[in-house]
Amino acid sequence: MILLILNQGSLTSDNSFAQTPATRIVIIVLSSLEALTLLIWVIIRYIYPRIVKDAEWLDTILWWRIRQTGNVHYKGDAVGYFRYFAWESYSLWFRHGIVIYVGEVNAEGRPHGRGEWVDDSFDGECLKGKSP
Repeated sequence: MILLILNQGSLTSDNSFAQTPATRIVIIVLSSLEALTLLIWVIIRYIYPRIVKDAEWLDTILWWRIRQTGNVHYKGDAVGYFRYFAWESYSLWFRHGIVIYVGEVNAEGRPHGRGEWVDDSFDGECLKGKSP
């Protein structure tokens, strides 16, 4: 696209801007693809994280299909395994991930209080702390 701008929209050596229908089609298609790429980037980078963080109507447990697969007590703490379904940023595929939680739990067996989360994803996180 930049080369077309530098060459004043011409695919040939003459100096008229987009003189042929083929040149106009190429410029329109490339411009549309660049605009679509920018729109998708803005959605993934800014809009989607804000929706996940602030939307009270979004049921994140259902959205990522989080399931508790086990809860074992060890030395006063609970060790829980949670499976989730997520898109991996380095590939085009979705996969099931596992998050391991070691820490305090409430009466329902759900994480509550001080604990540590470890994600098995390539770009996952390891978090340690206390919930508010």
